[in-house]
Amino acid sequence: MNSRERVRTALTGGLPDRVPFTLGFYGQTLDVIGGADADDYFQSDVRYASFNPPREDSEFLRYLRGLPPDVHVGNLAQLHTYHEWDYHPEIGTQRRLSGAASVEELAELVLPDFGDPQRYAGLAERVQRWHDRGLAVAGSPPHLGGELFETAWRLRGFEEWLIDLKTRPVMATYLLDQLTAMTLHSAVILAQAGVDILLLDDDVAEPSR
Repeated sequence: MNSRERVRTALTGGLPDRVPFTLGFYGQTLDVIGGADADDYFQSDVRYASFNPPREDSEFLRYLRGLPPDVHVGNLAQLHTYHEWDYHPEIGTQRRLSGAASVEELAELVLPDFGDPQRYAGLAERVQRWHDRGLAVAGSPPHLGGELFETAWRLRGFEEWLIDLKTRPVMATYLLDQLTAMTLHSAVILAQAGVDILLLDDDVAEPSR
């Protein structure tokens, strides 16, 4: 039983030859494996497909890749996500949409365009190469923390977003509808590329608030 068969058997309620696993921790440099890829070294069962960055971000990505390995300010994928969504938690509580007072003002927000064919060019081919190796492939729609709730409050500001939910439901619904449409479109692209697992995650609470 190869990794893909193992994962699909487990997900459909069957009995695999062993428990499939994946590495879901923050990227680390492990001296014991040298420069080897951790997934290949530990023979994990799942690989992760993702969208391409926009062409205009190539210079910023070169900067990120050039950072020294001992600079721990988030991994490359996280930093690129913050850049693409224009999210800057390091500068205080003000967010891109903190000052919006109407649906019309929310509509002026330019969200990342994940429907641009360049963003998923080669995705199906990457998935197929992993399948050819007998690996399962997972994919997650691009998002800012979580697909809906987390992205909304990071764009709006946490307190402002909670006030929207209570007193400005039309604004909250509009923003969630836009994010839902983006997520659905991205999910269709991932499914058409052949991923075995669609990953969706969102946090609607935390221990401190």
